[in-house]
Amino acid sequence: MATRTKWGFASACSIIVGVFWGCGGSLGTKTGGESYFLSYCEDSCGAGLSCISGVCTRGCVVDEDSCTDLHPEAECTDASIEPGEVAVCDLACTNDVQCEALGANYGCEAGQCRGTSNVDPASGGSGGSTSGGGSGGTSTSGGTTNSTTGAGGDGGGEPVFPCPDDVVTDPIDVNASFVQEDALVMYVAHSGGCEVHEYGLCFESELGSAESPRFTGELRLIHDANDDPCEAYPSTTLRFDLRAYAEYIMDEQDVPGGIVSTPFGSYVFGELGCDDLQYAAGWQQHEASDQTLNMGCNTASDCLVVSDSLSCYNGCGAMISAAGEQVFTTTQNHIETQICPAFEDNECPESSPSCAERGPLDCVEGRCVELSP
Repeated sequence: MATRTKWGFASACSIIVGVFWGCGGSLGTKTGGESYFLSYCEDSCGAGLSCISGVCTRGCVVDEDSCTDLHPEAECTDASIEPGEVAVCDLACTNDVQCEALGANYGCEAGQCRGTSNVDPASGGSGGSTSGGGSGGTSTSGGTTNSTTGAGGDGGGEPVFPCPDDVVTDPIDVNASFVQEDALVMYVAHSGGCEVHEYGLCFESELGSAESPRFTGELRLIHDANDDPCEAYPSTTLRFDLRAYAEYIMDEQDVPGGIVSTPFGSYVFGELGCDDLQYAAGWQQHEASDQTLNMGCNTASDCLVVSDSLSCYNGCGAMISAAGEQVFTTTQNHIETQICPAFEDNECPESSPSCAERGPLDCVEGRCVELSP
């Protein structure tokens, strides 16, 4: 039977989210000492708290005294956020005066103390995990991320490493993933809320190839929940540096560059010819637009067709979810700065695709679709 690998391969091979969700963790603070607890949020909330369903709090176990360090009257309840689904620390109230101890911008809303000093709830937050992309996907009312998207930079994040034998991982949902330059950015969610969770990304040595330098490779996301007993559904954003994988492939296959298709997106690296450069530019955009659809929609107005034409690629437009427009643009910027210059240096010929008439867009069961024209 496989045994859990506890990652004795040094901290460089794993990443620990810099937010301690543990029951009894220290309370995060803002400038000036005002607490984040029960403020509305879009992403991070400071040490000790997670952004769950747009509110800074933390997961807990009902009937256990695990919230009083946040406020003497705070209790663990599964009735205030996603009733019956998620248990969090919260503070019940009947009037604004009962919330004043939390800060000047706190008031009583729908029987719970809420603070507007972090983000206006009308903005909707970042929505956290979205429909699709995993068994635990939720609507845009789910928990939000604990870190930023990590766009930009050459690589960045924790480096990938060769997969050890008998890897065992705890359940985790990947709601969207984007390869941007040498970085793999992943939006993930899982049950928990009371322990520090650890993550790593490894690559298998085997490669499939239909025609070099285009390969098929296997990346594995490793998640150690550290026996977290809580049932909240926190989300976070992970970032991994893929350059070690590129070096392995170039050495193993004796190629100056390549395109490797992975379960989380196509990774482009090294020196490529004209056909492969154009393929890479188009395929990475296609994958990025498809991943934004996992970010969900509410109405047809949340679905867009945006330009996918770059200096090295002419397209017919890409359908995206408006919630993912910024990350799609970031991916385009990476293609423009990392792939297109080589296309121009090699004096590669431009192509002009024949574009068919597009149909209207609609939101069907939380996902953007294009109807027949």
